[in-house]
Amino acid sequence: MHMQDYIASQISCIATTALTLALPILLLMCSTLSIVAQDKAPVISAQNISRLGPARQIDYADLDGEFEVGWFATDKSASEFVILDRDMRVYRVWDPEAVREIHFMETSPDDVIAVLDAMYLGDIPVVLFRHERHAYINRHQLGQANEYLALFGDSERNEIIVEAIDSEGEPVFLRYQMSSDGEMLTFDSRVAMPTLESNAPAVRVGRVPFPHVILSSLSDGNLTVYRLVNSSGAFAKDQYALVDGPAVAGSLNGNQFAWIDPRSERLNLLDLSSGENRVVADLGGKYAQYLLLTHDASAIIMVNVDFKPHVYAWVAFSGQRLDLGPYRECGRIPDKVSLSGDGASLIIGCDRGLEIWQIIPAQ
Repeated sequence: MHMQDYIASQISCIATTALTLALPILLLMCSTLSIVAQDKAPVISAQNISRLGPARQIDYADLDGEFEVGWFATDKSASEFVILDRDMRVYRVWDPEAVREIHFMETSPDDVIAVLDAMYLGDIPVVLFRHERHAYINRHQLGQANEYLALFGDSERNEIIVEAIDSEGEPVFLRYQMSSDGEMLTFDSRVAMPTLESNAPAVRVGRVPFPHVILSSLSDGNLTVYRLVNSSGAFAKDQYALVDGPAVAGSLNGNQFAWIDPRSERLNLLDLSSGENRVVADLGGKYAQYLLLTHDASAIIMVNVDFKPHVYAWVAFSGQRLDLGPYRECGRIPDKVSLSGDGASLIIGCDRGLEIWQIIPAQ
């Protein structure tokens, strides 16, 4: 055998052996990736919402500390949470076996701390709080307003928006840029809160995140939707005439706005693009503590209707009503209910802990 043929045969043998050894590893990797993909909870929609149910819990009784407030913030996939203990100390929680207190600064037992709001910017917990006379985002001291109210954010742009009351008593949005590691916070701009041109009384529809502001007139029921369109603070404005308005509670997702009238007679879905309003269901005066709209706006979820500890859903197109069952036993109504950023989890927080609802696989 020539030397060249011998070398070629050895290379072929080595390659075959390497492939044989690598194949089980590749198959294992593919299998693992398949399992991970299968374990990812599907996004909640009208097609699967009949299978929405409790998937896991975080019980405060299992945690090392004194927890009794169901308020929380969650990351995009509801895999991690920020919670508070009775003394307003902040904790990151993955599960009952993974709880860690977050220390933003050195404090003494006599210090007065008030947590105002929290959110996640990517995988970084962002906490707005007041310590003594100053307000902070994590360890960064703020100074552009007298009163701070709420947090909003854009993870793709590493942007944090703080709703506040400025030194002149005017409501504003303060925009900040945070570095990807959370170590730097830079003030960007101040955006004035839009107001109606007339002096007619109006209510602001809550739980609608910036860059939208929705005002509902109490005199004629008209709805005004503002949306920030550029960094200079300009808002686009659209108006809609609501029959049986005003909207006193609502949930916005894209161009779809689910809302309820003051007497809780009807559940509505307004298309902001076309202006078409559809009555989804007659509520008959039943009051919902929490109203949420799925990411594709195909279903509307209500939690704790007429103080009944149940989760209900309506299919937006047909109006079909589903009683999805009770949530965990609590000593009072939930302190907070929200959908995760990926739309795959419903989180219910009360004095006993957190309950995470997801789509249960079909049997």
